[in-house]
Amino acid sequence: MDALAHASARRIARHADLPLPSAPPVPRQPPSVTPHRPASPYTSSTAAPPHILLFTASGTTH
Repeated sequence: MDALAHASARRIARHADLPLPSAPPVPRQPPSVTPHRPASPYTSSTAAPPHILLFTASGTTH
């Protein structure tokens, strides 16, 4: 039974290891692009949250 438990734990760890390294790179890009875009048109509003900048940009575009 110990061998089975070990195999199960190894499989879980392997599955958890796969999504872990694949997850950081994905969410890391959006935040990098979001502050870059509003940083140009809103250099003074950099302190404001990205949510407000997005909302303002959406209203201006419409």
